[in-house]
Amino acid sequence: DGKPRYLMGVGYPLDLVVCTALGVDMYDCVYPTRTARFGVALLDFGALRVKGRECADDPAPLDAECACVACTKYTRGQIHVLLKEGAAL
Repeated sequence: DGKPRYLMGVGYPLDLVVCTALGVDMYDCVYPTRTARFGVALLDFGALRVKGRECADDPAPLDAECACVACTKYTRGQIHVLLKEGAAL
């Protein structure tokens, strides 16, 4: 029919993947914003709780395969500190 397909209320990553496969084009979704607010990074291999203790001293990048600014300039430990301090990211 050529019309865009819009979906509201998606709350989980798997839902985004499945609904995209089913042809949904646009989402009204709180998941990325809510997830970021809680200090979680969405990566190709899953979600990483950067605000958690396990990342406090981690010298690794968020994703070693990614070339974005966050992954190339900052470590998980640095981002952890910024999130804990409430810095504007």
